[in-house]
Amino acid sequence: MFSKRSVGMAVASVLSIAGAVFAAPAPAMAIDFEHNYVTASSAPTGSLKCNEIIGARVCFKADGDIWYVKDMAADSASAEIVWNVYDAKANLTRYGKCTNNLGNGTWGYCNKNYLEGLHVSGMIQILDYSNGKLVRQSLAAPYAN
Repeated sequence: MFSKRSVGMAVASVLSIAGAVFAAPAPAMAIDFEHNYVTASSAPTGSLKCNEIIGARVCFKADGDIWYVKDMAADSASAEIVWNVYDAKANLTRYGKCTNNLGNGTWGYCNKNYLEGLHVSGMIQILDYSNGKLVRQSLAAPYAN
């Protein structure tokens, strides 16, 4: 037979383990990477934040959360913006990229619809998808906050 003490210790152990399992914090939610290809457009107008590197120009329209990407080189590579969105505590809430695969001299846009009041940053890059090589990229820059 089991003593009252051993039964009590077993019950306490089970309750302790159950408490640890149910009291454990939930894991952080995974954030999916968003990759979009541009829709052809004319040059953007209005209030924009723009940056460029050799071969690409990128503008962000905060009113509407629209990325405009222009490919400016006849090099068979694609111009793109790799973007990140952070909340007020610098937690990443969304990330992805918008790729212009329409060719040299073309503008295109990606409409993202971010939540208001978040910090948006981006890094322009030129990527040659035919061989998977990064041709060049900018430093990350703030586009909205």
